[in-house]
Amino acid sequence: TLSAQNKRQLYIPEGFAHGFYVCSERADVIYKCTDFYAPGDEYGVAWWDPEINIAWPL
Repeated sequence: TLSAQNKRQLYIPEGFAHGFYVCSERADVIYKCTDFYAPGDEYGVAWWDPEINIAWPL
């Protein structure tokens, strides 16, 4: 778990799908990127997609 208290970071390689599950009322996410933001390079995946089959703790 990432938190303000433990100050951990997570490295996500370029091209690797990623997402967030926030278990608090608020979360701040800060990205470090290798290049300028390019909206045309963005893709999306539905969190409830049955092919991914993530057991979200809702």
